Amino acid sequence: MCLGFSKNLPRPPKPKSRSAIVDWFKRDEWPRGTGQDPKTKMPAPWFHGIISRDQAEILLQDKPTGSFLVRVSERIWGYTVSYVVGDGTFKHFLVERIPEGSSLQTAPITARGGEVLKWSVGQMFRPPDYHDIVPELAIPDANRLLGRF
Repeated sequence: MCLGFSKNLPRPPKPKSRSAIVDWFKRDEWPRGTGQDPKTKMPAPWFHGIISRDQAEILLQDKPTGSFLVRVSERIWGYTVSYVVGDGTFKHFLVERIPEGSSLQTAPITARGGEVLKWSVGQMFRPPDYHDIVPELAIPDANRLLGRF
């Protein structure tokens, strides 16, 4: 997944509604391959839909340090990386989508923090939380999904 890091760039207006985010993701992001496993073109194990901070923390609960997921943000045109830190608490890192984009994989989140994303946390419920933003043909059937927990 290509995620962009921006500094000192003008910010676009915030999304006005959940439906605006759904439309943006379906129209612009999914066709670019965002949230997809590059080999299978299916949703990546770490990818989640528009879920709240609280929902992300439920999914990350009792997971080891370095466990993470990437969710479509409710607040910006972009994403939130949610992850477990050393003391078992959670951090949430907003990542805005910019055309230049850069990859965020097993690298420190912050220069001082030394956090490393190690274990992806996938879907735990049916339907998957991305069901409203991903084309139906790309949603794994129940048998294949069970192997991803």
